Formats: sequence, structure tokens, C-alpha cells
Amino acid sequence: MVIAVSKCAITMQTGGRIQCIKHLPEHHIGMSCVQSTPGSCVFLRQVIIPPYVLLGHEAKLSCVFELRGDTLYSVKWYKSGQEFYRYTPGEMPMVQVFPVSGVYVDLSKSNVSVVTLTQTEIETSGRYRCEVSGEAPFFDTKTYFKDMTIVSLPKTGPVIYGARPSYKPGDKVSLICSAGPSSPPPHLTWFINGLHTNSSYVHGPYEFDAEHGLKRIELGLEFTAEPRHFEDGELKMKCTSSIDTLYWNSKEAVEELPNELDPLEPRKHQSRLPHMMGSTADANELKLSLYLKSLLFVFIPIEFLFLH
Repeated sequence: MVIAVSKCAITMQTGGRIQCIKHLPEHHIGMSCVQSTPGSCVFLRQVIIPPYVLLGHEAKLSCVFELRGDTLYSVKWYKSGQEFYRYTPGEMPMVQVFPVSGVYVDLSKSNVSVVTLTQTEIETSGRYRCEVSGEAPFFDTKTYFKDMTIVSLPKTGPVIYGARPSYKPGDKVSLICSAGPSSPPPHLTWFINGLHTNSSYVHGPYEFDAEHGLKRIELGLEFTAEPRHFEDGELKMKCTSSIDTLYWNSKEAVEELPNELDPLEPRKHQSRLPHMMGSTADANELKLSLYLKSLLFVFIPIEFLFLH
């Protein structure tokens, strides 16, 4: 009889039961064998399936095993239940590749223990499984699976919409933080003055489809400004965008309390000139232009009388 205990480094048998007393790390999946009769055992020493792979980069899947008293029959790889790679040393051809959407095997970099995927795309994401089987008559089989996600990072940081030039206590704050497109969509978080926002202030997230299978995401922030929200007269609202440990970016909106100026005091930085005017020279140029137009308005009627 062959007993296999997965994810366990050391086992102890008491009262007919096998108990795991030391677990293996997640990437190192062991299969301990206890044989009371002659037989075979497949021992998975290490299986590596990367949780994240950048879009277009290679993905190397590793399945290292040990045969104890047995001969290898096959090593098979599956994506979401569909077989795409088979290694059978006792058959011809020894290596077979089967068509599966989003999976492209680089045979020059693949062998009995390693499969290399190339031209990764969003559709390459899925659950990958390694299956190792011994020869007849026992056909002892061990398997391990893990999810792999292809990541397309956002090309720009998050954007905040809806911010006003200034707020005062009692004003309603209503903002939207938008990020993406990317895959998977980033996780958005709102902060007010460096602290996590009250969950009652937040609504969403909302996902929207974008090109090439990517997603755009939005997270809203709504609350009524209170005196406690202003630190040194400023209200700081920050949105962070992250994808696991692969990506992090942020955008901050800093709004000030409106200045309470004396009515008789000249109001600085409040020019009544058109917004396009950015200097005194521009202002003088505008005045000259208006003056010339007024002269033209006067002279045209006189010239018109002489001609007629």
C-alpha cells in the first residue's frame, strides 16, 4: 500500500493514522511514501508556477519530481483543465503539444521538468496543473496546481475627477478616482490627510471594459467636509492604485480653505483679464488691440462717405 501526504515534509503514524507534523513551503510540495508492500512512489520535490507574469514575457513552469522504485510514464501539464503539454519517454513522439487558447509552448526551452510559455497574453491567465505518473502496474500519480495571472500594468497613474478649487466645513466633497486600463484591474484606496477613509465615504469599485481585454476601474469618495478634515487649513485627499507587489502609484488633491479677505483690501491673484492672459505684457497687448479696433470703427464710416 502506498500512502501519499501532500504539502507535508515529515509525517508521524499513530494509531493507524498519519499525521503531518511539519509542512512544506508552498512552492515545495512533497509527497511522503509509506510502503507496506512492494510498490512505487512518485515524489514531487518542487513545483513552481509563478503567480504573476508581465504581459509578453516568458513564463517558466517547473515540476521537479523523484521516482522511488518506479519508472516514469508521463508528465502532463494542464491549463484550466485542458492538457497542453505531454512528456512520455516510452512513446514516440516523446513530446506532444496540444492547442489551448492563450498557451504557446517554446519547445526549445521545455523538457521533462520545465515548460516555457512564450508570447503570453491576457488569455494565458488560468489555473495550471502539473501531473506526474509512474509506470504500470501501479500508475502512481501526483499532481499540483496553482493560478497564474498575466499582468498588463497601467501606463499612467490614477486620475482624480470632481475636485473644487477650495472647500470649507459644510461643503459636500464628491470625487472619483479612475485607474487603468490594466489587467487585472488595480486596487484603489482613498486616504484623507494620510489616513484610510471611513468606509461609509467610499462607493464602488466599478469596473469598465477597455480594449484588448483590459479593465478600467473607478472608486468614488463622498463626504461632508468638517473642521476636523482640515489640517493647517488644507484638505488632502489621496487615491492609491496598486496591483499586488508589482505596481503602485498615487494621486493627491490638496484643497485649501478659502481666504477670508477684508472687503477694502485689494484681492490679489484675482485678475479680471481673460484666462489666456498670463502676464502684464499680454494685458498691454490686449489694451492696444482694443484701442486700434476702436479707431478702425471711427474711420471706416468717414472713408465710406468720401467714396460715395
